Amino acid sequence: MQSRRTVFWALIALLVSTLGLLTGCKNDVPTGRITPKQVTLKVDEIAHIELLMAPKFDGVQREMWKIEPKELGEVYFDQAAPRRRKATVRGKSAGKGKVVVHGFFGGAPKPYRIADVPLTVEQPGE
Repeated sequence: MQSRRTVFWALIALLVSTLGLLTGCKNDVPTGRITPKQVTLKVDEIAHIELLMAPKFDGVQREMWKIEPKELGEVYFDQAAPRRRKATVRGKSAGKGKVVVHGFFGGAPKPYRIADVPLTVEQPGE
């Protein structure tokens, strides 16, 4: 009888610790937001954007900015800086997509997707 109680409480403790680890990991995934909340520009125009993150994610580094689909434009950022929180976007062809930022955090071997923002590039006459 005593051993069944011990096994029961051991299983409860294991379950609680597993749930704690699973819910705790969600808080450790870095997230942020890009300002402005939407980027609209014309072909050959530029816009300045910035990645904002909570202080607990200050360890995010080597951010990589890209435009999806890449035909919409180009994104420029200081590739030599360990923290790349600001970028400039230039429109190349009309269409809709998004600007996406990935970054490394906490020794992870692969970058996390940190944030994205809608991008609209219009023809100059529109």
